[in-house]
Amino acid sequence: MIIKNIEYPELLVEAIKNDKLVIFCGAGISMSEPTNLPSFNELSDKIAELTNQEKRNDESDEQYLGRVGNLGHDVHSKVCDILNATQTQPNTNHETLIDFFKKDIRIVTTNYDIMLESALNLMELFIYMVMLIILQILCLQILILENLICIMEI
Repeated sequence: MIIKNIEYPELLVEAIKNDKLVIFCGAGISMSEPTNLPSFNELSDKIAELTNQEKRNDESDEQYLGRVGNLGHDVHSKVCDILNATQTQPNTNHETLIDFFKKDIRIVTTNYDIMLESALNLMELFIYMVMLIILQILCLQILILENLICIMEI
């Protein structure tokens, strides 16, 4: 099916029609203007600047952030400071994802921002949202579990 010059697979169209669609989205949806949030790699780079701890060539961003946390830096607070440094607003990506749904909105996200919720508030819609946090290092998992507020309405 073609909608606004975009061809959508029939399975997707049927899932939307039958109210069975679940969308999984990541940080990419919050990187566009006016939201402009950093990617995970960019966030890791900013932590490197703030802590003066260089990344090693052989370590992933997850390993790097875990190592910096083990060195005594409050990685979670620094991440919060970075994310709260500017007033962020939802972008068209957030609004477009929400527009796929007729009533019950089912979006699973690994995002650490609340732009989907903000877009919903702006659109005055009720949401069923499950925040899924997938992190590969124990350090960030513990920090997030201690400080993250997840809202689950089902």
